[in-house]
Amino acid sequence: MRLACNSYSFHKMFYREDINHFEWLELCAKQLEVDGVELVFDLLPSTEKAFLDETAKAAKDLGLEICCVSPGSNFGYRSQYELEADIRSIRRWIDIACYLEAPMVRIYAGAPYNGDKEGLWPQMIACLKEVTRHAGAQGRLLVLENSGKTTFAADSTDVKRIMRDVGSKALAPLLDTGNFYDGMTSVKEIAPMAGMVHAKFRNPREDGSDEKVDYEEIVPLLMNSGFDGYMSIEFEAEEEMKYVPRVAEYLSRLLDRFGVRSHGVVI
Repeated sequence: MRLACNSYSFHKMFYREDINHFEWLELCAKQLEVDGVELVFDLLPSTEKAFLDETAKAAKDLGLEICCVSPGSNFGYRSQYELEADIRSIRRWIDIACYLEAPMVRIYAGAPYNGDKEGLWPQMIACLKEVTRHAGAQGRLLVLENSGKTTFAADSTDVKRIMRDVGSKALAPLLDTGNFYDGMTSVKEIAPMAGMVHAKFRNPREDGSDEKVDYEEIVPLLMNSGFDGYMSIEFEAEEEMKYVPRVAEYLSRLLDRFGVRSHGVVI
């Protein structure tokens, strides 16, 4: 497994302008010592070619892989206009991922309008099939994040159903360790299918572990499931400059202890 840092871990610092994009990349390489970075769309200052070129060069010079770009998407709208806009957006981000040589693009299935999950399920699947075809044609993997109880991807049953209904090798689950309402029940079911993992930290301890998510259980679970991809740190608490380095060190030690830490870029 390889470690990455999701830029959302520092979103409050980005919003306050306490850190900029390139300072964050340097922090990831030199202080966190992760292998890759995950770029969240609304924290990326620009998608102009010159800026993307500068980002790609900075990451390469620092020994970082841009492992994933992460736009937002919601295929639960009633409005055809909004659905088409999100499809266009995801197709564009797939193209940006190609330009940056990022192998993965994080997406959401979304939340059904008015809670009409079954009624809007076919629409959601049709949208996912369309963007997945584009990803497959571009050689990218879409990773679908489980994202809460009121969404299309609320638990392992939902995620497995989506994978079955879309039926594409260009789509895999992004296992978020903190988003399933039933916790480890769904984590255990999705681990063997995961294309990427979000290591969620909302309640960090002083040693970098988390009070609510047991990585002493999750890491061997992933190992025994055959997962050998990126575990991307997604920190959602206060004092990120204090705790994210501790989280990165904690996870690195844990992966080393189980003998599953890989280093370096994968493409």
